Order: sequence, then structure tokens, then C-alpha cells
Amino acid sequence: MISLLPLRDRWWAGLLAAVGICGTLAGAPRSLDAQAIEGVLRDAEAGLPIAGAVIILLDTQNEQRLRVRTDLRGEFRLPVPEAGDYTVWAEREGYASTVSELLSVTLEAVVPLELAISALRTSATVLEGESADDLDPYEAALRYAAMLGRACEGRYDPTKHAILVGIVRDSVSNVNLPGVSAVIEWRGAPDSTARVRVQFDPGTGAPQTYNQIAGVTDDDGAFMICNVPAGVTVALWAEAGEEARAAERAIEVKPGTIRKEDIILGLTNQTEPGDILGRVRGRMNGDPVVGADVRLQGTDFRTITNERGTFTLEQIPWGIYVIEVDHIAYASAQQAFRVQGGRAHQMEVLMTEEAIELDPLTVTVRPRSWFSGMSGLQHRINLGFGYVLEREDLERRGASNIGDALRGIPGVRVQRSGLYGSNVVFRSSRNLLGQSCRPTVWMDGVRITLDPQLGLNEFTALDLEVIEVYRSAAEVPGEFSGDANCGVLVLWTRRGIGR
Repeated sequence: MISLLPLRDRWWAGLLAAVGICGTLAGAPRSLDAQAIEGVLRDAEAGLPIAGAVIILLDTQNEQRLRVRTDLRGEFRLPVPEAGDYTVWAEREGYASTVSELLSVTLEAVVPLELAISALRTSATVLEGESADDLDPYEAALRYAAMLGRACEGRYDPTKHAILVGIVRDSVSNVNLPGVSAVIEWRGAPDSTARVRVQFDPGTGAPQTYNQIAGVTDDDGAFMICNVPAGVTVALWAEAGEEARAAERAIEVKPGTIRKEDIILGLTNQTEPGDILGRVRGRMNGDPVVGADVRLQGTDFRTITNERGTFTLEQIPWGIYVIEVDHIAYASAQQAFRVQGGRAHQMEVLMTEEAIELDPLTVTVRPRSWFSGMSGLQHRINLGFGYVLEREDLERRGASNIGDALRGIPGVRVQRSGLYGSNVVFRSSRNLLGQSCRPTVWMDGVRITLDPQLGLNEFTALDLEVIEVYRSAAEVPGEFSGDANCGVLVLWTRRGIGR
């Protein structure tokens, strides 16, 4: 039978089948009326009934014969016009559609059917030269599972771990949020792959050990945690530094499975202003455009780009604006964008010497702390402390990983970490015991803990806009001075993957 499902829905139906949670036949109330299909639609993860979903009866030619909606109990009834073979298609906004197996309905018979759909959404892995529309859903699911297994190699044991994936969305704008952390935590014996903390019971004073693992969302707001312990209850939440944190919820996973959990985070606020840090470049050569006039149309917000082609606009009220950029040697640029309250926005504008229509500017939403740190970068450079590698420096070095990008900097020694990782130490820095030690690492204004196996190789040099290297406590600026005996490494990403 040829499925009519859209590709991503067909694919997720296959994935759910692969992990054993897709539609299955089960008992349902019978009727004394003529032939029909009766059943219930449930959430594949929670098992709760789904009301208001569309249920479609398809014949063997994939023609729609009947369309109904589930009631408040998630139940539905499809009176079948005549005996024969049929399939049932279920869909609901926010869920991946699914289709039943072929059902044979005889005269005056009632066929029970229980369907489960999930909120899982992603794209299939397509091989070069292969059409995505030709992918078998089950095959695509297996490919995706294999892809996740390869991505988690060294951190995932299918006998005791599950892989957790999901999307983090803003509760106000409903947009996907890059650069925030999805965190799991569980109580138990210390886990070598996790960040361990000890908390003392307020009643008995007994120590309680907690393990914590974080995954960082990418440009699409997606995260992945490879080594979720199976068979134990873990708390799951998302957080953006100290700015916002989602409510915790408890989940439990089975070994060797893939689990999808989306998280809603209250990050933006309509009552708060936002900030803008932008850069204006020439389209042909990428050089900074110095002295460009930048303004928000219809407002008093206006500024001039500096010698690096950058500009800042602070305390912009929530709303939609048109940014206008003018320079005597370039064609004017205009583009509408939305300011999200309580956030910083990174923006890049490309200008051309030819008066042609420009592509839309690129806007990335980031934490407020990122704006504070990056807007002070020029000041830190002017002070002359530390060693700063900007985007152009990183490109000249041609390094794919951060360790290689730092090689050759005076006082910096790159060390291997595990099979695939790397870390750095600064020759002039020592801990309180006088031992060589690793520097504190900040990313996009937030202090982070590196993966114990990958170290700095958890990220690539291609992801970075700026690296600031402060090799001793005497070099470290005040905004990064906490716990600086071993020096500080400050990473600023170019596309919001920071933790």
C-alpha cells in the first residue's frame, strides 16, 4: 500500500514503529450497528487520549471515504460504507500523523482499533542521489537511529542508556530557542560522564549525590543527550543561564531507545526591551563598513558603525521594526525584524556597491549576558590584556577545532583529552596547590563545563566568532574574574550554539 502521509510524518510513523510505540490493534467498545471501525487515539508517550484529532478512512485506492474527529475521550467511530479493506489515517496539530495497517472489515462487523501518535518531528537522513519521497518510513527510522548512535559514539551504551532529543521553544513567541541548555539530573552514585553535586538533607544532614548532564540547543532549538540513564527517574528542564528556567518534569526511559521531549521555556517578555549588536560588511570582500548610518525607521534610535563595522542599540521596546543602513559608497539596506523582550539580538548586514536588492539580514537571538560581553569586547581589546582571536584570525589559521586554533599562542599548551578530545593549560597559571590546571571556560557570557571526554573538541572553530585568551589571573577582566587562578578562555559563537 502506498502511504499518503507527508514525508516527515511518514518517517516519524516509521520511527515510532521501530521503537514499538506506533498504532496497534486493541480492544474497543463494540456496536450492534452495521460495519464500522471504532477506537481511540492516544498520545504515544503519555498514553492520554487526544481530543479533536482528525480521523480519515481511506480505501485501497487511498481515496478518502469518511472524515471524523475524536471526542473528549479520544474516541472515534467510522461507519464503513461497504465491506472491504481500509486504512485509517490520524492527524493532530503538533503531532506526527500516523496510518494504521490494512484493516479487513466484513459485513456488519465492528473492527476495534487503537492508535498512538507522537509529537516527534525531524527530517529523514537521505543518501546522495536518493529521493526523500522514496524512503521507506521504517528504513528511514533505522537510518536515523544509526545516525544518532554514531553521533553518540563513546557516550552511549544501549544496554544502560537511552538517547534523548527534543526542541526548546519560547513560551511567548513559540519560536525555537538556540543556545540554551536542556538538563537532566538524577540522584544516585556518582556517574563519571556527568557533573556531580552533593546536597545535604536538611532534616538528617546526610549527603545526597546528584548527577547532571546538559545538552545545548543548535540553530533550530534542537538538543540531544546521548547517555540518559535507563531505569531511573530523571528530572528534565531547560535553562538559559540565570535568566530563565523551565519547570522540571520527571521522565524514565528504557535502555536502547530514543525519546523525544520538547520543552517550553519562558525566556522572552513583552514588557521588557531588547538589545541589538550588529555588524555591517561589504558584500563582495567581507570588509567592515566603517561610518555607516544605522537607524530604526520611525524611531529616534540611531548610531554609526565603528572601525570594526559594528554597532549597538540598547533598550529597544518589544515589537517589529525596520532597520535602515546607509553609507555614501554603498546602496542602502532595509529589512524588517522583530525585537524579543529581554533578549539580545546579533545582526549582520551585507551592503553592496551596486544598487541592487539585498538579501535579508541575518538575526540571531541571544541571552542578554552575551550582549553585555560582546559589546565590551572592543574595550577589552583596547586595554591590551590577554590574547584575542577574531573571526578573520581563525580563518587564517585554518583550524577545524579549537585546540588547533590556539596552538602557537605564547604561554598556551594544548593537551590531548581522551581519544578524540583536547584541552589547554596556561604555563603561567597554577591552582592553589601550585599544580598546572585547566582554565575556566565561558561561552556567550555563560560559564560552562566541558564534556569530560571531548573537552574543547565538543565545539569547532568554525562555530566561533571570537576567542579571548587570558593566561593568568592578572590578565582576566573583571566580568570573567570568578575562579580565575587557572586563567580564563572566553568563546563567542557565531550562530548561537553556546551553552
